Amino acid sequence: MNSTATDTGTEPGIEAMPAIEGPSFPLTGRLLATGVLGLLGVLGVQAAGAGGWDGVGSDQWLLSGLAVFAVCLGWWHVMTCRTRIADGRISHSAPWGRTIDLADVTQVKLIRVPGLSALIVPRLVVRTRGNGTTTFHAGNERLVAAFRLLAHGH
Repeated sequence: MNSTATDTGTEPGIEAMPAIEGPSFPLTGRLLATGVLGLLGVLGVQAAGAGGWDGVGSDQWLLSGLAVFAVCLGWWHVMTCRTRIADGRISHSAPWGRTIDLADVTQVKLIRVPGLSALIVPRLVVRTRGNGTTTFHAGNERLVAAFRLLAHGH
């Protein structure tokens, strides 16, 4: 696993890099998430057909409904999230989107497993003044290259 930390803040010229945007999760991860969601749906239908839901109380229905909602929200997040580096900012669109000014960055750490980027999503952990840490995901090689530039400066 590669892990690099830089304590110097942003390097000269990083704010001037061209805009780069892409999915936060690779196609393999999105297909895997869809497959898992589909499998859970099939198993739920099979359980209902076999009488597995007979005698279920209202509190259990509520808990099951909340679990289905959480799983669907996670799937939607994986399918729609995008990461963007532009105009001296890095942003992540999601139901809980976030944006960080590169000028406020005090430390970055690139975490990736070479050769397994399709399954283990490369990420950039960013520490900023006053905001703690924020994690950004890279779903394609252009974003990984930009993350590498932010972490290593080259």
